[in-house]
Amino acid sequence: MSLDLRVVKGEPTDEELAAVIAVLTSVIAKEAAKARPTSTWQDNARKMRTPSPTGLSGWRNSALAR
Repeated sequence: MSLDLRVVKGEPTDEELAAVIAVLTSVIAKEAAKARPTSTWQDNARKMRTPSPTGLSGWRNSALAR
């Protein structure tokens, strides 16, 4: 990825240009991270379980699809 910048007005210092480039790079990186789909292995919803069924035949019902 290349980032082409052009100063249209004024004469920024090297520190000012570095600050602008750092901010733009971080914003672009955050947007790129949002665009990536989350892996099923990384999805926190996997950690949430429904309670185990209780009562008669609870052990059998725990294996049935919901």
